[in-house]
Amino acid sequence: MPPTGTRTRARRAARSARRLRSVAVVTSALLVALTATGCSTGAPAAPSGPVAITAEPNGGPFDELDIRVTGLAPGSEVVLRATTTLDNLPYRSAAAFTVGDDGTIDLARDLPTDGAWTAPDPMAPFFTLGGRSDHFGVAAAYEPHDVELAVETASGDRLASTSVSRAVLGDEVEVSAVEALDFPTAFAVPTDFDPATPRPALLVLGGSEGGVVGATAVAIGFARLGYPALAVGLFKGAGQPELLAEVPLEPAVAGIEWLRTQPGIDPERVTAFGASRGGEVAVWLAATFPELVDGAIDAVGASEIHCSVPLGDRPAWTYGGTPLPCTNNAERPEFGSLIDLAAIDGPLVLACGTADRVWDSCALQARTVKRAEKAGIEVSSVTGEGASHTFTYPTDGPAVADAEAGADGIARRAFWAAVVEALGAV
Repeated sequence: MPPTGTRTRARRAARSARRLRSVAVVTSALLVALTATGCSTGAPAAPSGPVAITAEPNGGPFDELDIRVTGLAPGSEVVLRATTTLDNLPYRSAAAFTVGDDGTIDLARDLPTDGAWTAPDPMAPFFTLGGRSDHFGVAAAYEPHDVELAVETASGDRLASTSVSRAVLGDEVEVSAVEALDFPTAFAVPTDFDPATPRPALLVLGGSEGGVVGATAVAIGFARLGYPALAVGLFKGAGQPELLAEVPLEPAVAGIEWLRTQPGIDPERVTAFGASRGGEVAVWLAATFPELVDGAIDAVGASEIHCSVPLGDRPAWTYGGTPLPCTNNAERPEFGSLIDLAAIDGPLVLACGTADRVWDSCALQARTVKRAEKAGIEVSSVTGEGASHTFTYPTDGPAVADAEAGADGIARRAFWAAVVEALGAV
């Protein structure tokens, strides 16, 4: 039987005025028209000074930078290139620009005339790095690495270059395993974490990749935002099932219970996060244990329980030794597989990418939004136009690069803004 508990009447009353909100993230022709770089007419002017590339921190939570190239000849054609090496493999990105009248390329302002990204974005050279991104998991992009930025003439002559160090973990987060729990974990906390000041916390679950690596990457992202986060592995860990089939969910519940007892964590504000198949587990936790879990963040996931992958004829999850009813019909799921959204006592944040190549996460999201609206629960949904299955990972690195990587970066910012709004201040 699920553990029981009682929420305060005041807290439930505070939830009574719930609303439905939806955010569509688009890269439109209007955006292009408003942000395109101005071009000079006639012959290019002389350079305005020594050419230099600057990459300065802009205060963003995920080691974000403002990148500019100065001293260029107005009206000239140049190419900005980014290169790095991960797991001994090269990754590259490039975009061409026509320099405006001020002799400057500002990646937050200027639109490439051609290349790897299609909208102004200061982090585009990093999240469009291309190569064999299937060679490694998302963790590789979290390892410290250097990215060279270089600007060249259209004929290939180098004008300037600089090296940028990328270390997503940095000095702002501490990560450790929880010895009190007998399953794979990673507890990420900000270095300024004060146990005397309670703040919201997250239980983080990965997807069908299994293990705890992907969940740890997201937990680090939450810690960088100021939220303690416990990553939990449900399968492919020591002593755990190797396949996503009949996987016990007791570790997820135990992780929630452990978090609620930790100094510096508000036990009434522990939220479940899940990506892909972990998303349905996050929603299940919030609906099954509303006295323990303050809502759910369901990234490119579902609000019904799907069956095993790759063993579609077996249940994916169990609790208390009993299989959870599941569905193999992504378009019309069986009634028993639907999670009771009305039971959720907290916010529900959803995200999908229209270029998701793993499954139709936007169709799953639309069904969830419709059910949430009918149930009258608070929901925020982010639709990433052209975004991939992995756009919600909090890194501008090549491990989450996609054919429409520019869309991933734009959608990522909208998603994490919605998450922070739902969780509240730390």
